[in-house]
Amino acid sequence: MYGKTSFLLTGDAEQDEEREIIDSGADITSTVLKVGHHGSSSSTSIYFLREAAPEYAVISVGEGNSYGHPTEQTLSRLRDADVKTYRTDMQGDIICTSDGKNVKFKTEKNADADTLAGSGAGQKSSSSQAAIIGAGSGTDSTNNTEETYVLNTSAHKFHRPSCSSVNDMKEKNKKIVTESREEIIEEGYVPCKRCKP
Repeated sequence: MYGKTSFLLTGDAEQDEEREIIDSGADITSTVLKVGHHGSSSSTSIYFLREAAPEYAVISVGEGNSYGHPTEQTLSRLRDADVKTYRTDMQGDIICTSDGKNVKFKTEKNADADTLAGSGAGQKSSSSQAAIIGAGSGTDSTNNTEETYVLNTSAHKFHRPSCSSVNDMKEKNKKIVTESREEIIEEGYVPCKRCKP
């Protein structure tokens, strides 16, 4: 809080943590929200946005990242809440200053970019992204075939069915899907580091 302006930095908090923050009764109203978990679908829930009611949001995310962040789900929630959004993948360094009454933003580039246009905007082309996704994973980067995976809907990770982590998962968080690896990543899921799907 600085004067009449406030900034909310959520780190990698996911929806369970957001719910705990709301339930604590803390005043999370903010002028500027740093979007959680680089725009992952597991963060910045509609309930959290409703309570925070930010005017502005900043998404810190790498260009062409292999996770597909920010996800369309998060961008859609920000659009619906009518939040002016800035993104490092599209605009480079973002500097926000406050005089206690108003905030001002300065971007390294693309000040007028349509930052809520979609999760693919500002990222590398799909063929380049596919190459990044496949690099070092032991999978063919051009392989877009469907396979069976197990999703952890709480941790937003995906696993091979044979992965030992699957046995440790709570049943309520377990979801079995048959999709391509690329589709699952586009949905905001991260590959398990143990089984490397």
